[in-house]
Amino acid sequence: MATTSLWPIKMTINKTINYVENKDKTRIPLSNLSISIDYAKNKNKTEEQFYVTGINCDSDNVYQDMMRVKKAYNKFDGIQGFHGYQSFKEKEVTPELAHKIGIEFAKEMWGDDFQVVVTTHLNTNHIHNHFVVNSVSIKDGHKYNYSNKEMARLRKTNDFICEEHNISHLEEKPTPKKHIDFNYYLNHDNYSTRTQAIIDMAIKNALNYADFKDIMKKNNYEVIERYGKLSVRAFNKNRNIRIERQFGSDYSIDRINERILEETSDKLTMEELEQYNYHKRNYINNQNSLIAQFLFIIFKIKVYQKSPRNYPLSPAMRKEVDKMEKYSMEIVFMNDNKIDSKEELQIFKQMNKELLDDLIYTRKRTYEYKSKTKDKVEKEECDLRVDFYNEIIKELQTKVKTCKMIEHNHKIVEKELETRYSKEQKRLLEL
Repeated sequence: MATTSLWPIKMTINKTINYVENKDKTRIPLSNLSISIDYAKNKNKTEEQFYVTGINCDSDNVYQDMMRVKKAYNKFDGIQGFHGYQSFKEKEVTPELAHKIGIEFAKEMWGDDFQVVVTTHLNTNHIHNHFVVNSVSIKDGHKYNYSNKEMARLRKTNDFICEEHNISHLEEKPTPKKHIDFNYYLNHDNYSTRTQAIIDMAIKNALNYADFKDIMKKNNYEVIERYGKLSVRAFNKNRNIRIERQFGSDYSIDRINERILEETSDKLTMEELEQYNYHKRNYINNQNSLIAQFLFIIFKIKVYQKSPRNYPLSPAMRKEVDKMEKYSMEIVFMNDNKIDSKEELQIFKQMNKELLDDLIYTRKRTYEYKSKTKDKVEKEECDLRVDFYNEIIKELQTKVKTCKMIEHNHKIVEKELETRYSKEQKRLLEL
C-alpha cells in the first residue's frame, strides 16, 4: 500500500560541502542536503535520471538553486531541508504512474512555496518516490514547519491522490493518543474550520462563480485555480487549502457552481421564496416562452440583490443587476406587444422592419420632391410630412432595435439556462 513519510535534513552547509568534497568518504549519511539530492537522483536507481523532476528549480542544478534561495533570505542555519519518500504496493504502479503521482503530491504539498526535486526509484520490488524539499520558501523566505498538523496533511494528501488514481493506501485508524491521531489534528485546525465557514457563506451569497471569488477576496482570501482544482489561502497565511480534498466533493468547482444556483440567503422571507419557486416552475413548464425565461433569470438576480449584505456589490454583481434592469424593460416591451415566442418576435421585427424601410423610402422621395418644387406652400407641406415620418421612423427604429436586443439577450439567457440550470431543472420537476 502507498505510504509516505518525511524527515529533516539537519547538516549545516559547511558539513554538506565537506561531505561533498571529501574523497576519502565511502559512506555519507542521507541527512546531508546535497547528498540527499544526489541519492534521490542516483542514475542507477532512476534509469539515467528519466524519472527526475524539479519543482520551482532546475532538476540538473537542484542544490545550487536551493542555496540561492537560502542566500537571498540569509537563512543558512537550522534545518536545511526535508527528505521524504512515497512507497507503493508491489506491481501496483508503473514507473510512469508512480512519477506522475509523486509530482502531483509534491505540487500539492509544497509547489506554491518551496523547491522540491521528485525522483522515482526502480531498484527494488516496490517502486517508490523520493522528495527533497528546501526548508526556505521561494515566496517570502519563511521556514517550513513540519508540525503534527502538517504531518496529518501529508498523510491525507497522499491518501486523496492515491484514491484518485485507484491506488491502495493505509487507512488511518482513530487512537486515544492525540500526538499520533492525524484525524484529530485535521479536525482541530482552526484555519481550515474558519475557511470552510467563509466558503459556505460566499456560496450562499454569490450570484455566480465570479461573484463567489469576489466575496472570498473581500473576506481576505486569495482564490487559486490550478490543475482543474480550487485552492484558497487567507492573506495572512502561508498555506493553501485545496478545498475539495480538505472538505469533500461539495467543494469542487462544478459543485460550487451548482450550490450557487441551489442556495439562497437565509434572510429571504417565505413569500420571496414562494415567488422564486413559482418563477422556476413556470420556466420549467414553459421553456418556449421568452417571458418565462427572462423572468426566471430576473427574479434570480432580484433574490440576491434583496438579500442583506455587509459589503458593497461586487463588480460582477453590479453587472448582473444592470442586466436585470435591461431584461425587465425588454419584458415590458414583449408584454405590451403580445410577444412570447421566438416566432412571434421574428414576425413582429420583420413587420416593423418593412414599415420602416417603406417610410424611409417615402421620406427620401419627399426630400427629392421638396428640392424640385418651387412652390413655397408645397415645400412647407413637405417639411410637415418629413417631421411626421421622422417621429414614426424613430419609433419603428426603436422597436426593431429592441427586437434585435431581445434576440441577442435571449441567446445569452438560453445558454445560461442550458449550462447553469440543467441539473436544477431535474430537481425542480420533483417539487
